[in-house]
Amino acid sequence: QAEIDRRNRDRRPGTRPSVPLSQYTGEYQDAAYGTGKITEKDGKLVWEWSSFRCPLEHFQDDTFRITEGYFEDQLVEFAGANGRPSRLRTMGVVFERKK
Repeated sequence: QAEIDRRNRDRRPGTRPSVPLSQYTGEYQDAAYGTGKITEKDGKLVWEWSSFRCPLEHFQDDTFRITEGYFEDQLVEFAGANGRPSRLRTMGVVFERKK
């Protein structure tokens, strides 16, 4: 809990995602953990992986926070170039966007 408290204290409020939410959507894969999908529903992103559906809220920049369920308070961080995320990192695992 101390790590989450520190992370929340260090958060920079007022930032925005670098691209529209629709640019984050798609399938992302990892060789060991399989494929997960980012969808957009009612103006919010959702991380779907295995049997989990994790609603996301914007945290800062291109980072989102899982808001409920088993993975609540974990971050999903997007990275890439040319305005389109090409990978996401969550819980120490990097998922690459499927072509």
